[in-house]
Amino acid sequence: METFEAGIELLGLEVKSLRKNQGSLLGAHVTVRGGEAFIIASNIPAYQEKNTPQEYDPKRNRKLLLTKAEIHKLASLEAKKGLTIVPISMYNKGKKIKVQIAIVRGKKKYDKFAIWSFALSIFSFLFFWGTYKQSPISFMMYEILHKIYTFWPPYTH
Repeated sequence: METFEAGIELLGLEVKSLRKNQGSLLGAHVTVRGGEAFIIASNIPAYQEKNTPQEYDPKRNRKLLLTKAEIHKLASLEAKKGLTIVPISMYNKGKKIKVQIAIVRGKKKYDKFAIWSFALSIFSFLFFWGTYKQSPISFMMYEILHKIYTFWPPYTH
């Protein structure tokens, strides 16, 4: 797994939102088009809902700031079958917001099914015994597993 550090092109309200740890990379990925790299489907909500323009889209595509050599390397690796570029984290580096991206190999169908069935068994156990209501950690596990159960079916037809 190879990692890169990239800058990201943001609006002012997005920077403020990220500094309050309100962004999410869940389901996001990186693509290279026309000699530029973009992060797709990352969710950065508005800093203040009432002061946000009507046309603001929290899941808009955002340009990543990389050198030409890094973009060329990412494009060649993305073209290989089975490799995907995913964002790992967003963090502050001085006054700038950086994104750490990695090149990873996608999971096979049977791997996804094994993860889904394991998550479903834990979810069922937590729900049956009602432990998700007793502690914050159990509640967080319940929320995560509920998202996996709801939005990650084992089969894609």
